[in-house]
Amino acid sequence: MTSIAFTREYLCKPIASESSLFPEEMLANVKDDSLMLSYYPDPDESLNYYIGWDPAISADRSADYTCMMVIGMDENRHKRIVHVHHEKNMNFNQQIDKIIELNARFNPVIIELETNNFAMAFNQVLQEISDLPIKPFNMSRMKKEALIHTLQLHFEQRHLLIPYKDEGATKRHMNTLLNELSMFTMLDNGRMESLGAHDDMVIALALSVQATKEYRENIIILDGEMWKNRLGWADA
Repeated sequence: MTSIAFTREYLCKPIASESSLFPEEMLANVKDDSLMLSYYPDPDESLNYYIGWDPAISADRSADYTCMMVIGMDENRHKRIVHVHHEKNMNFNQQIDKIIELNARFNPVIIELETNNFAMAFNQVLQEISDLPIKPFNMSRMKKEALIHTLQLHFEQRHLLIPYKDEGATKRHMNTLLNELSMFTMLDNGRMESLGAHDDMVIALALSVQATKEYRENIIILDGEMWKNRLGWADA
């Protein structure tokens, strides 16, 4: 066992900032204490919304939480976290109901859903009962590392902001996210790994960022100017 893993597992301490893929200095630069999480879109803002969904179904106390992360993107493709739903022991139908609710509130361009194992059933059911813009994402180690590297770049370039206003729900959720981010490191064998107990918030956030890339790469533009304005590509 590496010294980093020992520290995390047995001493219950966060890994050193210099060992983390998301060091404290990087994250401090993207925390914005003027922003807070919101239950609804701000009518005074012109943002396109994207949702990353990392599902979990298990009664095991050590199992991951279900996380649905909503980000907003402006016309300059700058992004910020807008809303988080983070809950353990949600059953299948509760997750279906919640994603339908979030879709109704935020009208997202894409909902990026991790579809490994049982999670493909969410996509199948939602295709049958709704017109939600679900984009399945089949996770692999290589794809997961690519998602995490993309998050790194967004934070390094300050293209993704973390709301950090001194308000209960905002700081509670974002501190959980910050802790999960801090636990990602590169092991001695060159593999990227989270040494934390959970990484569901990070994965949901990475999926929401991936959603902004997926749509741009795959859409057929029928009316250039209209779609550029709709999707925030005007100056890209």
